[in-house]
Amino acid sequence: EARKFVASALAKAMTNNQVRNFIKSQTTNKLLNETEFLYAEHYNVVIHSGKTLATILRENSNKSDTFFNHDLLYYDPYMSILIPDDYEPENWDINSVTPKVAAAPSGWDDDIEVFLPIYDDLGTSNLQSSNLQPENLTAVITECESLTAFPKNYIGNSGNPVFSNNYYNYFVNENCNVNDGEEFILNTNDQQNQPKGKNISKRSCDRDNNTSKLDVLGNINVNGKSSLGAIEGWAKGKPEIIYHVVYNVGTPTNPNWIDVLKILPRISRKQAKNATSLTLNITHMLWGSPLVMDRYFLRFGEREGNGGAPDPRNTTLNVSVNNVNITISQSINWRRRDREIGEQDVQFCTAANGNGTIFNSSNVTFNIKI
Repeated sequence: EARKFVASALAKAMTNNQVRNFIKSQTTNKLLNETEFLYAEHYNVVIHSGKTLATILRENSNKSDTFFNHDLLYYDPYMSILIPDDYEPENWDINSVTPKVAAAPSGWDDDIEVFLPIYDDLGTSNLQSSNLQPENLTAVITECESLTAFPKNYIGNSGNPVFSNNYYNYFVNENCNVNDGEEFILNTNDQQNQPKGKNISKRSCDRDNNTSKLDVLGNINVNGKSSLGAIEGWAKGKPEIIYHVVYNVGTPTNPNWIDVLKILPRISRKQAKNATSLTLNITHMLWGSPLVMDRYFLRFGEREGNGGAPDPRNTTLNVSVNNVNITISQSINWRRRDREIGEQDVQFCTAANGNGTIFNSSNVTFNIKI
């Protein structure tokens, strides 16, 4: 409910050109590559006539100074003001366009459709599906997914916070730290190293003839507007895509499955709608010896905020061990708010030279190469 009061007050305040200029300047400043800003960090910034953002919002509502200067900071530390990047806020003509303001509920997982109130400059509202983005420029009172807030007396976190106030220290979420290193050795049943017989032919795959056998995730794109809607709702901003690399470093009879999380740079909503590729070139797998497995597995997801509590989920792996096909149920280390959006098996003998093999995995398309 608190965000509805903020959205209504901000929509009324947007009639002021200086308020619109402030909102534009802060959303285009891009907090960790997102077109939003944290209310707790900017509530006391003076916008005009000696008035802070909190004061201006209070003047356009029936709430108290305490509500805007204390309650919101303490009880809703992640509340942010977002203009989704596909509206191109950097091109917003503040002299002619006054946006409406939507309110997204706190803790909302956007795989569930809700109806968001959208307020105009009179403070009146209409309901809009969270699955249907308004055509005209709309700001959103929503939840910052880039930061995690710890109480000031919490001593379990090391390092310097990116921001602090009287109540919390804010740290960057792990899903904003792009993981683009580390190669993991996968054991594969390489026929070149097996005994030769009259019924065994020498294989000649791209990776057989490449000494490094190092797999790279080259490019990735979201498969257009409908896939974007399935991955991340418009009121949440840019999707935070992650993927798990699952592979076996044991033996066929005594497997040792490894699950490694890889975190991608955020893809803009505009890129996603247009199915424009994001170039990554992330190394993630080194095929090696001893040789027991012919493939590894990719499981793609979208992370909400810091992901929430651990939530292991089983996935089915169809594998070939010493040329025998078997099915394995394996646990993947997801978090509670992670949404699964696609999966793919990558085999040793898929094309890997040049641009490698292009995979279309439900909502995302990507290529794996060497």
